[in-house]
Amino acid sequence: MTQIVPAIIPKYFKQLEEEVNKVKEYASLVQVDITDGVFTKHKTWPYVGDTGEFAKLVGEELGLPSWEDVDYEMHLMIEHPETVVEDWIKAGASSIVVQIETVEDTAEHMEAIIEMCKASEVLIGLAIKPSTQTGRLAPYGDRIDFIQCMGSDDLGHHGVELDQTIYERLKELRKIYPDMTLAVDIGVNEDTAEELVKAGATKLVAGHAVFENGNVEEAIQGLEN
Repeated sequence: MTQIVPAIIPKYFKQLEEEVNKVKEYASLVQVDITDGVFTKHKTWPYVGDTGEFAKLVGEELGLPSWEDVDYEMHLMIEHPETVVEDWIKAGASSIVVQIETVEDTAEHMEAIIEMCKASEVLIGLAIKPSTQTGRLAPYGDRIDFIQCMGSDDLGHHGVELDQTIYERLKELRKIYPDMTLAVDIGVNEDTAEELVKAGATKLVAGHAVFENGNVEEAIQGLEN
């Protein structure tokens, strides 16, 4: 069955806690967008709104909200992700998503990221924007756990319209990687979910469609159906 993953874009730690509490009964995994205001035009916690929580998480003095019930996937939309991946692993991430466009020296730094994740038994996924050639993924396809196709080049906030090229991209990637988990993030809703799955998606990451409904249980079940 296709996995539905609520997406959270926190401006502060309390918001992360509040939104995880809304979905933890209906989803075993959440994806948290982390943006630095450099790779994207928006900033999220801990680049804004942090009052010491991140340092406590890294130092294992604090746990991620409801970590006993929910696994955390951290989507790092930041410059130089290789410098902070280890911190996010220490903070409690069960999987890391890195935008392939953010790694400058792709070979050296991407290998370092993959090795850090593998050493800690943390899943590693590569995300790719519609404007980026899929060939960028080729050197790492046999070492990563999943690919995340972004539904737009406009990253870091909810409510963005789906780029229609996503369907052909999914079909292309499914031919290249027949057994790979293929996720889609941005533009996932009840109108697009079925076609995304038909095109090859096995994991749908949804923020606006889950949280704007007012009833997260109904929203997640609607996507699952």
